[in-house]
Amino acid sequence: MKKVILASASPRRVALMKMTGIDFIQYSCEIDEEWSGNTSHEDAVMDIARRKAAQAVVDNPGYEMIVAADTVVMLENKVFGKPGNRDEAISMLTALNGKEHLVITGMCLMDSASQALYSAVEKTRVFFRRLEEYEIEAYADRGECYDKAGAYGIQGCGAFLIERIDGCYYNVVGLPLNLLRSLLLQAGIDIWRTNH
Repeated sequence: MKKVILASASPRRVALMKMTGIDFIQYSCEIDEEWSGNTSHEDAVMDIARRKAAQAVVDNPGYEMIVAADTVVMLENKVFGKPGNRDEAISMLTALNGKEHLVITGMCLMDSASQALYSAVEKTRVFFRRLEEYEIEAYADRGECYDKAGAYGIQGCGAFLIERIDGCYYNVVGLPLNLLRSLLLQAGIDIWRTNH
């Protein structure tokens, strides 16, 4: 198996990557994640993922395969980032309350030796159930929402906010694993046939 870097600061992505059994190191890239309002959300997350991968290649010579991803939460064409405080978290959760929204992840796999790039976008529809105001406030007070886009984590108590999803669960957590396997196959790596 090629030497792999996961270009992400997210502990959730690290945990999901460990589930695959792939031997990797985690590297947090410092890049500007701002993007133009004229860019589609799909193109924006792909561009950020590619820039993370490119920076990881520059900073870590000798590693052959870079995995990078960027995820956004979207409601009615509005992007929800990470809340900065309790009021912002409550505002986001109130906006999502009882509605369907999209979680979009752009993922990039870069072979540093050949400069080959494999990339794709994963989308998952998430349906919040109708929440009482006290539930929103109680969830915000738990503190698990502050480092998560959209102010919730499906893998924690945020699961109680969600009625159902349509699509990849792991995408909502932050790293769509089936998409990762698909990109690895495109790069000629079959995790079932590789000694990792």
